Amino acid sequence: MTQTLQRRPYEPFPVATMLRAQEHYAAGWKPTKIRELLTTEGHPVPSLNTIYQWVNPTYRARHRQKMRDRKARLAATDATFHLPSNGTDYQHAFMRRLRDERVSCNAIAKVCVVVFGEPVTEHQVRYALGETTRPAPAHREATAA
Repeated sequence: MTQTLQRRPYEPFPVATMLRAQEHYAAGWKPTKIRELLTTEGHPVPSLNTIYQWVNPTYRARHRQKMRDRKARLAATDATFHLPSNGTDYQHAFMRRLRDERVSCNAIAKVCVVVFGEPVTEHQVRYALGETTRPAPAHREATAA
């Protein structure tokens, strides 16, 4: 009976274990058998996924890219957007900057909803930018006369 060496998840495997796995693979052994051989030789036992990464450069590259994509995806969902200010002066300056870049007022309104979290209409954007002299019409509610 062989004793399996346990290792902590954060400790890397010894380079000798990786090299031995690569030697077994070069000799024609499959990863499942390589795992058994490493165990009988007294090496720490890696997962099959780890062995595949050690012996197959294409698999390793795909796995690394997958992990980079996952990390970027998680970072994007965890990221919080902080503005220097949510005051009206800053909002108007933000709108003017977008308009200077030839962004349509409709698009600016949509961006402001996302950035500032407040619903803004295209007409309100035009008024804030001085492109119209009338304020946005008030929302009329149906009233019983």
